[in-house]
Amino acid sequence: MSDGEDAPTIDWIHRAVSILEQGKGLMEAAEAIAQAQGNACEVLSALYQILPDQVTKGKRTIRNREKLHVQNLLLGVCQEGLHLAARRRLRERDVQKRLDDYRETPS
Repeated sequence: MSDGEDAPTIDWIHRAVSILEQGKGLMEAAEAIAQAQGNACEVLSALYQILPDQVTKGKRTIRNREKLHVQNLLLGVCQEGLHLAARRRLRERDVQKRLDDYRETPS
């Protein structure tokens, strides 16, 4: 999985799902989706449509947790626009870091 700004959308989605699996909040997952740039919500929508509702583990059939996380991202991040707010916050944080770096640079 790539970490850079040019990482594929699916890598950022995978990161967001992993964040939710670790029990972290939607805002942190929204930051991962925000870094995907562009069509992450459309990809999440397609994933939601194709992922099965249930999976088989051994002899048991259980709910597909990955699909539940994709649904949470769609409803909690994409529908609510949290990814847009996170994108703005990430940009502001980046600008502030550059300002701080500039101030610390000796003249």
